[in-house]
Amino acid sequence: MGLEKKVLNSINTTFESKGLQPPRAWFEHGTLWADTENPMAVKFIKGAIEDVVVPVTGDPDNFSVSVNKFEATRREPWTHWAFDF
Repeated sequence: MGLEKKVLNSINTTFESKGLQPPRAWFEHGTLWADTENPMAVKFIKGAIEDVVVPVTGDPDNFSVSVNKFEATRREPWTHWAFDF
């Protein structure tokens, strides 16, 4: 299974284990995007990424997840989050 699929599965598993509906998440041009208004969901997503990628890199000190928030607009009335790692 590819890394992107493993990360998406980890996100779904993380949310389901907490009894929560996972947000819509997808990869585009190497960036993970998620639609959510919940700041706690962002923390869960970041943790799910780390759960998959840190064991692959074998070096948690040289791994990071950069999180960026894109506010809702009139044209796109929802908040996007971008996760780069």
